[in-house]
Amino acid sequence: MNFAVSAVLLFSAATTALFGWAVYRGDTSLVAGYDSDRVNDEAGLARFVGRWVLSAFVTTTLPLVGGYVAFTLAITGWPVVGTRRFED
Repeated sequence: MNFAVSAVLLFSAATTALFGWAVYRGDTSLVAGYDSDRVNDEAGLARFVGRWVLSAFVTTTLPLVGGYVAFTLAITGWPVVGTRRFED
């Protein structure tokens, strides 16, 4: 892997970690499709989505793992399904 690719992956990982940490700490405005009228547990939603975004950080730092694509699809798809439990 050359330097440019490594730098882009590192920047992507750092940005993902920053957003994941912000959501985990309670900034639900960063969650796509967030509607405060439909959510009954905002803190639970923030922890749930933040945890999954932080796990995406791990996958961007390990791009040579064989199941990278499958794992990335899983960790981006599961929050879409899992956030429904926080709706009224």
